[in-house]
Amino acid sequence: MQNQIPSTFAIAKSPNLSFSKMPGGSFSGMDSAMYDLKQTHILSIERTKPDKFQIELRNSEGNIRTGYIRARNRMGVQELNVIENHAKEFINKSYDTFIYFSFERVWHD
Repeated sequence: MQNQIPSTFAIAKSPNLSFSKMPGGSFSGMDSAMYDLKQTHILSIERTKPDKFQIELRNSEGNIRTGYIRARNRMGVQELNVIENHAKEFINKSYDTFIYFSFERVWHD
């Protein structure tokens, strides 16, 4: 039986991507104590390499933080392509909304 590729993916749940859990730094076991990801606002999403995005956001304290999304494999690069097509839609939205958004895969024949 052949593995089926899901028609949607979320950054936070994709085995093909790695991402900053707490942009701007994190300490083991202290992620939730630093700041609430739901209270952040994305300022920019930039593809800095074919396999990497840089995300700048402002946290609830007004500090600017930087996070990253990286492809782990070729499927991850394809997922970054999908994300890139929708990146502008996430400006001023929370980082939490961005990493848990359900992106639709684009299939090419």
